[in-house]
Amino acid sequence: MYPYGPWIEQLPSGYVPRQQWPEYDITTTLLPRAHPRYVGSGTRWGMWPLYFEEYVQQAEPVLSPQRKDPARIVIWQRVVPLGRCIGWTQFSFKPAKLEGFSMLEPGMPYEKTWSESARRYLKKWRTQYAGTQYVIEPITYEEFAETYKDGTVYKHAQEYQLRVVKALLGSPKSRQHTTLWGARRLDIGKIDATLVVVSSPSTHSSYYQAACIRRNIADAPLMIGLMDHWHAYAVTNGIKFLHFGGFWKPGDPKQWKGFSLFKSKFNPQYIAYPPALFRFAKGTILRRT
Repeated sequence: MYPYGPWIEQLPSGYVPRQQWPEYDITTTLLPRAHPRYVGSGTRWGMWPLYFEEYVQQAEPVLSPQRKDPARIVIWQRVVPLGRCIGWTQFSFKPAKLEGFSMLEPGMPYEKTWSESARRYLKKWRTQYAGTQYVIEPITYEEFAETYKDGTVYKHAQEYQLRVVKALLGSPKSRQHTTLWGARRLDIGKIDATLVVVSSPSTHSSYYQAACIRRNIADAPLMIGLMDHWHAYAVTNGIKFLHFGGFWKPGDPKQWKGFSLFKSKFNPQYIAYPPALFRFAKGTILRRT
């Protein structure tokens, strides 16, 4: 058990990791200079002399070697534990990462499952801010980037999310499923908080990609307003699973704790990914270029 609650031992029916969504281009999360590309249900990347191939799925990956495949290390990241996996090596016994997701129940107001403090700030947002001081609406990448650089997250995450969001918007797989929202101040038109989500109609899922709020207004309930907007969007578009991404666990940077505590207010269930498994796949020894 981690600080937020117990993790699940079995995935609910219909749950699909975002690495397997047809609408989420997972190669955008890897460095371009590593030349990431899809290989079957996994991704391959690397630079001379090291190459890797990763699969995030419950079923053991089936490798289909091609004549010019490089020699590489294959990584299998299961979602929940299985029994012994013959032919694979495990180097750790600690969970690889902790993620959270929530399920929207038909006919139930989503805020009913939120924490008491989240519901209190939601009331404040709806009665004192929404439509009078701020409006939530789609924004441009440039508006997102300017706000993000002035936000509380940028100090820790630096350029990573800026690069990934830009790549998602440039990807044929993801561009039409990537949504940028901002809380716009009505008196001066300034964006003071943002939320980026990537949705998957085929799996009835949506992913919390990035969010930020400007440092000088961190006490305003703008992030609660954006979460309210995301949940309402999910209900309207038939989305069942809201994926919150990573949560802090022992050994992670302490700066993650605050972000994780915020996301824990929206009734997530937790997945403790088991340690990754590794094996070596033979192939061509590529020459340095």
